[in-house]
Amino acid sequence: MEVDRTVVMMSVEQGMYFGLEGTGPRIWALLDQPRSVQQLCDELMKEYEIDLEACRIEVCNFLEELRGAQLVRVHDKAPETARPPSGL
Repeated sequence: MEVDRTVVMMSVEQGMYFGLEGTGPRIWALLDQPRSVQQLCDELMKEYEIDLEACRIEVCNFLEELRGAQLVRVHDKAPETARPPSGL
C-alpha cells in the first residue's frame, strides 16, 4: 500500500508495520525477482544521480535492514538462471 509517497507493508509473522521512503520503494519493486547488489545498482544508477560506491553502500544498508526485519533473504550466489551456460 502506498501512503503519501511511502510504501507501507505489514509483516503478519511479526505483527509489525514497515514504511519505505525515498528509493526504498523502488528497490523493493526491483526485488520482485532475485537480483544481485550489482544488478540493483545498475538499475538505480539509470534512474537516479548516484555513483556506484554510494549506491552499493545504500543498497547494502537497506538490504541489511530488510533482512534484519525478516522481509528478504540474502543469497550468496546469483540464481542458476542468471549464470551463462557452462563451456562459454
